[in-house]
Amino acid sequence: MTPNFLGIGTQRAATTWLHNCLAAHPDIYVPNEKELNFFNRNYAEGLMYYERYFDQAVGASAIGEITPMYLYCKPCPSRIHECLGALKMIVILRNPIDRAFSAYERFVKAESGLTFEKAIKDKPGLLRMGLYDIYLRRYFSIFDSKDFLVLLYDDIVRDGMQVMKQVYGFLGVGCEFSRSHPVNTPVNSALAASYSRYLEKFGLHRIVPYIKGTPLDRVLRRLMVSKGKALKVREIDPELKVYLNAYFRGSVAVLQELIDRDLSCWGIL
Repeated sequence: MTPNFLGIGTQRAATTWLHNCLAAHPDIYVPNEKELNFFNRNYAEGLMYYERYFDQAVGASAIGEITPMYLYCKPCPSRIHECLGALKMIVILRNPIDRAFSAYERFVKAESGLTFEKAIKDKPGLLRMGLYDIYLRRYFSIFDSKDFLVLLYDDIVRDGMQVMKQVYGFLGVGCEFSRSHPVNTPVNSALAASYSRYLEKFGLHRIVPYIKGTPLDRVLRRLMVSKGKALKVREIDPELKVYLNAYFRGSVAVLQELIDRDLSCWGIL
């Protein structure tokens, strides 16, 4: 059995949240393991190796997986088409400056100690990964653009419930939700660890297991999200922000036409 949909990107744009929401739907099957990386890293293993991940998908009407790095891999569009033919694809795009900064904080800062300004010079991929128009055009040259659902991270933050209704409609499954559905979990759910460390300073980290899922849990998460956003504003030097806006402006202008979405919310154009 092979997928009839894929989530192909982008990195640092709520793809784990999307995976969890898909997994919670009774008519959708996604493997427990997110990011199979078959078409970019494990292609030599062969299609039978890949199909094993979907052995338990019997009865599901939508079968798929999410690997954000598929967006960036040059051979992936042709490999996917060769193996799976026409299928539906979901892409989440995030303000490329915010995406680069988030990737820097997650993968670079702690390990290297580099400042963001130094990191984008030493690791140019941090910025290149935000040139979404280049990568989407590769896919659109092989697949029909009508088979793509392009989402904005901003929409998920604002109204995750509405976004998931859109996703479920795109995949042709029902749009019902339960109170325990992960769509109600903040996008930045990983921040639970952040506020746990914050509470640890005051000797209160032991209460974390008792407040998870409560209104207080949601309040603390939102506070950490706000704290993170404020930190980004402070840490990106205004002159560097001007440079980054100029770097991405042409790409965003092309992308806006390519996906037929107003991207002025990113503040780059």
